[in-house]
Amino acid sequence: MDETLLTKLAALSPLGSQEKVHRKCKVCSGIAPAFDVVDFQKICSTDQPYMFGQAGIPVYYYRCMDCEFLFTDFVDDWTAADFSRFIYNEDYIKVDGDYADARPRRDGAFFGELLAPYPGLSVLDYGGGAGVLAGVLRNAGFEAECYDPFSSPRRPERLFDVITCMEVIEHSPDPVGTLRDMASFLQPGGCILVGTGVQPDDIETVRTNWWYVAPRNGHVSLQSVASLVPLGKAAGLVPYPSGYLHGFASAPSAASAALLGRIGRPSLDLLLSAPDEASSAATLTCDLADWHEIEDSSFRWTARSEIVWQWTPPMGNCDVQLRLTSIMEIAPDFLSRSRLLIGGQAVAIKVSGNSLRATATLESDAPVEIRLVTPPPPTPRELYGTADTRQLGLAIRMRGAPAANA
Repeated sequence: MDETLLTKLAALSPLGSQEKVHRKCKVCSGIAPAFDVVDFQKICSTDQPYMFGQAGIPVYYYRCMDCEFLFTDFVDDWTAADFSRFIYNEDYIKVDGDYADARPRRDGAFFGELLAPYPGLSVLDYGGGAGVLAGVLRNAGFEAECYDPFSSPRRPERLFDVITCMEVIEHSPDPVGTLRDMASFLQPGGCILVGTGVQPDDIETVRTNWWYVAPRNGHVSLQSVASLVPLGKAAGLVPYPSGYLHGFASAPSAASAALLGRIGRPSLDLLLSAPDEASSAATLTCDLADWHEIEDSSFRWTARSEIVWQWTPPMGNCDVQLRLTSIMEIAPDFLSRSRLLIGGQAVAIKVSGNSLRATATLESDAPVEIRLVTPPPPTPRELYGTADTRQLGLAIRMRGAPAANA
C-alpha cells in the first residue's frame, strides 16, 4: 500500500455519530448541507471530466436547503495570485478553449441582434477578459466598454444602460458581492443580463456529475432557478430567470422592460413559514388556530389538515416560487402526500427531502390565498404510544428564526 495513503487511513477516527456537516448559504443564508465531492482536476466536460487525471485534492460542494444554491468554499480565502497560479494559468486554455475568443465573439453577435432595436443604449461587458465581446458590439455601432475585476481591474468612471456578464458569476466565490458590483455601474432604469447555467431538474440524481461542476474551470458557484431570486433581492434587483440568460433590474425603463420580456417573466420567491407573534402586521399572514404553540423559540407544528396563508404580493404579472421546508414531519411521507392550492387552484409541487416547492403565475398584485392540504394530523400517542395527544403534522420554522446548527 502507498505510504501516504496508509498514513491517511491510519489517522481516521473510529466511525461514530458526528455533527452534520453544513455551511451557511452564500446567497440566502440558509442551511447548506454537504452535497457531494469532486477532485480538483474535474473540468467542464460531458464525457471526459477527468481528461487530465486527478490531483488527489478533494473539493466539497454544499447545496442550500432553501434556495438550492450549489457552491464550494474551497477557494474562499484565495488571493488573486492564487487564482492566477492554480486555475487561470497557462493551462486554462486546455480546459476552456473557447473562452479567449470564440465564445465572446458568439456572445457579441448574439447581443448585437438582441440590442439592435435600441441603438442608443450604452453597454458594459462585466468580466469580459480582453474585451472581445465589447469590441464586437462597438463594431456593430454600440457604445460599449469592458471591465474585468481580475484581468482588467481599472474600473469604469460612468454608468451604463445594459450590463452583460457571460460565464462569469459561476467563477465568483461571492456571487452576491459580484452582482452588487455590477449593479453599481447601472444607470437608473437599466438592466443586467447574466449568462450562467442553472442546475438541471435531476441534480439530486446526477449530483456533481453535472458537467458544469468543475473546480479546475473555476466553477465554484452554481445557481438554481430558485437561487436567482434571493441573489437578485440581495442586490436590490428583481430577476427574470430563464434556462441560461437571466435578467436583473429594478424599475426598468421601457427599453429594458422590452429586453427583459424577451428573456422571461419577473420572479419572486415566498417562504411559507410558521407565524410568529407579529405575523398580523406582515404581508404573509395566517390563522394561529392552524398551529400549535412556538417551540424552541423557532418553529411550530401544524395542528390541522388545511393550513391557510394570506399573501399580498409586492407586484403583479410575475411568477412566484413558493418554498416550504419542514424541519420534522410526524410520519414518513407526510409532506409528500400534501397538496398546494393558490387562489383555489391546485399547482404542481415538487417534494425533495423535507422541502416542498411550487411555481405559480400571478396576474395581479391582489391578495391571494395559499392553502396547504396535508393528510389528517395524527397524535404521537396513536403512532408511537407516547403521552402526547396533540394532533401534529409538520414542524415548520418561523420566518427569521435561527436555524438549528447554523
